[in-house]
Amino acid sequence: MSDLTGGGWKFNRVLGEGAFGEVHLLVNDKTMNAIAAKIIDINKNKDNLTAIQKEIQIHKSLNHENIIKCYGHTQESNIEYIFLEYACGGELFDRIEPDIGMPSSDAFRYFRQLLNGVEYLHSQSIAHRDLKPENLLLNDQDVVKISDFGTATIFKVKGNYFQSNTMCGTFPYMAPEVYNQKSYWPDKADLWSCGIVLVALLAGELPWDEPSVDCESYRNWKDQTFKENSLWSKIDNLCLSLITKILNRNVKQRYTIADIRNTKWFKKYSNNKLNGKSHQIMSPVVNKKRKYIASQSQPVKIQKCEDNTDVVDSFGSPIKSFSQPAGYLEDMVLSTQCTQMSQLSQGNYVNVYQRLVKRMTRFFSSLPIDETCDHLATVLEKMDYTVNRSTSNLFTVSTLDKRKIPLVFKATVFEMKQDQVLIDFRLSRGDGICFKRSFLDIKSSLDPIIRSTPTIWTICNSTDSLP
Repeated sequence: MSDLTGGGWKFNRVLGEGAFGEVHLLVNDKTMNAIAAKIIDINKNKDNLTAIQKEIQIHKSLNHENIIKCYGHTQESNIEYIFLEYACGGELFDRIEPDIGMPSSDAFRYFRQLLNGVEYLHSQSIAHRDLKPENLLLNDQDVVKISDFGTATIFKVKGNYFQSNTMCGTFPYMAPEVYNQKSYWPDKADLWSCGIVLVALLAGELPWDEPSVDCESYRNWKDQTFKENSLWSKIDNLCLSLITKILNRNVKQRYTIADIRNTKWFKKYSNNKLNGKSHQIMSPVVNKKRKYIASQSQPVKIQKCEDNTDVVDSFGSPIKSFSQPAGYLEDMVLSTQCTQMSQLSQGNYVNVYQRLVKRMTRFFSSLPIDETCDHLATVLEKMDYTVNRSTSNLFTVSTLDKRKIPLVFKATVFEMKQDQVLIDFRLSRGDGICFKRSFLDIKSSLDPIIRSTPTIWTICNSTDSLP
């Protein structure tokens, strides 16, 4: 695709999907920096134009370390571009081991960062309304970043508190008052979703398919008749006590963020300096001098300033630097359209590979690429997945999860340098934990051809060791 104004910015590959469009990675082939861009086809979203503009205006107004930054937006013809911070650490669901979860100290750290972001949103009178691990990204410092504001709403204007009546979100994370399509307080509904996220972090599974009395597991929770051998037995009593307060059907009695922070479980980990420590992020320096952008012929108008500290969007508004640490761009490396890999220096090449290992849904094959593709195709067929093989090395896999909800993911086989063959899996649609469970099943079936980490990954310099 065409270079972006400013020199070297190129669309690279699809990262995921938002409420109204795809999110693509943009890489500067001169600096190796990266940003993300949500690309929305206006013609395909004519009924959602108001919601799209609402998402843009809400996201642009936010500035917090636990919120994905919105750098600006522009429109060219029928395409809307929204420029976002690139969270190179992937999605939070990728850190959750299906049916196991994660250590309580890690769950606390992620949960506290989520609460910090939600508290900031609510202080700005904004509710997200679709909080779930798929919408919680991680940066290179493992800091949670809340993303995708397609369902966000403003619930307070000039001191007046407004209820919502739109049923939105994802069923397992949805508060019962939202599911029952009653008028509800959206900030209270956000807290319920946070409680479900905490359960997923600790148990590695969701407590119910939907907050309905027709769902047995939810009905058992509601009636306090859940069994000791259920997922709740994976959660210690202190935390379970907290969860019962967050997942309270009585909205007036549901715990607030202040209440949560005052519980014994929260204080226990907050007082543990090692386990409870949250990563600190240095705020970027912003130059107050505005520098405007030339060239109206490009679809996106982005330009670095001479001092490299400030950029402006297409409307002349100053926005923060697009800089990302070089060497964290695993998505750039894995793009089938990318040719810059051959141009990287050996040092940068090693650094990029070092960051590849952070993602848990990829592995290396001991076979050549053609044989690897054949083995993968055979395994997917035996597992009764619906598979669309658009190219020899790209598999789109479809199935239904246990809730009979569509689950779609892509498996791509890449031939890397040093004769390495990598199989990379990415979620396209559906529940992240169900995707991770499917990945582990596939990986187990492919175990005979899986090889250990390539030897080149062991090459480290003094400032960047293997994760």
